[in-house]
Amino acid sequence: MKIKPGDVRIPAEILIEFQDIVNVLAKIIVVPAALILTYHSANTEVLCASETTGNPYKTGEIIPGEDRVCRETAAAKDMFLIADGTKVKNWQDSFPAKKGMVSFLGSVMLWPNDDIFGIICVLDSKENQYHTMHKKLLSRFKKEVETLLWLLCSQAESKKNKIDLKGAEDKLESVGILAGGIAQDFNSLLSVIIGNISLTRMEIPPGEKAYDLLLEAEKASCQAADIAGKLIIFSEGGWLVRREESLSSLLKESIDASSLKSKISFTLIIPPAFPPVFVDEGQFNQVLQNIFLNAAEAMPGGGVVRISARTFKVENDEFPPLQPGEYVRLLIEDQGTGIPQEHLDKIFDPYFSTKNSLTQRGMGLGLSICYSIIKKHEGWITVESEAGAGTTVYLYVPVFNENIEKESINF
Repeated sequence: MKIKPGDVRIPAEILIEFQDIVNVLAKIIVVPAALILTYHSANTEVLCASETTGNPYKTGEIIPGEDRVCRETAAAKDMFLIADGTKVKNWQDSFPAKKGMVSFLGSVMLWPNDDIFGIICVLDSKENQYHTMHKKLLSRFKKEVETLLWLLCSQAESKKNKIDLKGAEDKLESVGILAGGIAQDFNSLLSVIIGNISLTRMEIPPGEKAYDLLLEAEKASCQAADIAGKLIIFSEGGWLVRREESLSSLLKESIDASSLKSKISFTLIIPPAFPPVFVDEGQFNQVLQNIFLNAAEAMPGGGVVRISARTFKVENDEFPPLQPGEYVRLLIEDQGTGIPQEHLDKIFDPYFSTKNSLTQRGMGLGLSICYSIIKKHEGWITVESEAGAGTTVYLYVPVFNENIEKESINF
């Protein structure tokens, strides 16, 4: 990869993923601090700090000079562990000691060209040997961060060399295979963690402090599974199980879920006796949820999302993205702020966002996931919008008919 890491900007959408990672790490391992650190020429920056009680570090904080713990972690080929810093010579001068931390477990993270990106680590205010399972968890998250860095560099390289749409899709597919493999391993690890936490919690009476800590760890593990799920979506190894589904039922389910989380309302216009669609229920609902989330964020004060549908028949090669056959064309229109014309051709790029704030999720990973899912359904997705005039999303998905098998599984 020819692109230099220094030319790659970490967008808000990826920073949100990094923040989720450190939050989950701190909760599962039950430590006050989990950090993602990045290197600069003369110092180290806290890129993301876990939002846990007792964490003395803040996002954006600078660690001046060359810290010995950071240096030794970067030099280590594997995990770097300090179980009890009070027994280490000159520990008081290290960045963990200056914040009252006694133990440290960290691993260096690399850019695709093997340059050092930074360190992912957890710290405790007391002696901590860290369990083998904790080390494996940290290793999985390290690989996930490196996968996202690979994806960023891949995008930057594509834009630099003006790779056409087909080339960009091939690159996205290759990243998906890599990310999916990591995510599948990560899910296997989480299954063991969640299972052991659940069994242990059954042995402790509710109301005990240990019970509450285990409950929090179990919730955090489930959040970690959600993070892995986002990567699996990109993987060709993910399961896609398509069946005959009622479009009205799918829409109403997603509308009910979205109405509870936002101020927007919905107008649904679907003709009676509308044909069923041929989709994977879970993944198609994720597409709808992502689109509704974008609409809600484009209308923070509330508004109406109008949804309509009709059948759409493709004959021969008159509509190149789709094979000949019958489809449902779903229109989802919002009254939001819209998308500037110069951004429309980028909205399906992974992690592209027009928003700078880490508290706002823009047209980033969500629409990339939508694109990936709809493409795997042999459908199509496109967007029309302009600044200040709202956004319309067009979804094309196959109509179910008797010539299609009742169940289809793609690997």
